[in-house]
Amino acid sequence: MKEDLSQFIGLSDSRLFHMRSVAYKSYKLARNVFSMEENKARSLFAMGLIHDFAYAFVENQTEHEHEGGRILRLSGFDWADAVFDHSNPDIESWTDELLILNLADMTTGPNGESLTMDERLVDIKNRYGPESTQSIKANRLANRIHTELNNRNLKIPNL
Repeated sequence: MKEDLSQFIGLSDSRLFHMRSVAYKSYKLARNVFSMEENKARSLFAMGLIHDFAYAFVENQTEHEHEGGRILRLSGFDWADAVFDHSNPDIESWTDELLILNLADMTTGPNGESLTMDERLVDIKNRYGPESTQSIKANRLANRIHTELNNRNLKIPNL
């Protein structure tokens, strides 16, 4: 029996390219910046790869983080909370996994291209408008990423 998923946003090819690039960046950040062991870094590759999968099951883009995290919690993934909380600058305590995911996401364009955070912010502003919820939230998220990196004494060139 085929279920009708037409009411959902879905996973476009460009979104899949974005997710793949976030996966590779998550892995590289875990290994090269956070000095995580290989198996942990590979797990975070999977986190990056599926961080936006819930677009397949939501009607509103602002729901994808929570729906994805909810499904991943049910599936037992230890980084499900990072997926649930990604894109939210107001989370009180950030894990390394959440920082890695947000950093990889905010330096990857909508088609998988590598961007600086400033370029990503311009992209979001151009797509949604400078006063949009998405643009305002992305600016706050970028500021929080910088704060979290500073708190950990981590320097990332060309950010």
